[in-house]
Amino acid sequence: CYLTGTEIDLENPKSYQLDHIVPITRGGDNSLENCGLTTKIVNMSKTNMTVEEYISLCKKVLEYNGFSVSKLADK
Repeated sequence: CYLTGTEIDLENPKSYQLDHIVPITRGGDNSLENCGLTTKIVNMSKTNMTVEEYISLCKKVLEYNGFSVSKLADK
């Protein structure tokens, strides 16, 4: 999964979905550069958000529930 790093089993099509990185409703297209594989639950929760909006939402949920969130330095 390009958003969570979860390994995707390509032999189990029900476990993953194709995500539009920039949603079609937000001006994205169907190009290969704008598509990424995600787990089904991640794609369903991202809906029509951009990657930045989705990460921000996830951060808010975690912080509200008592987790500390910080970005790791580039590897």
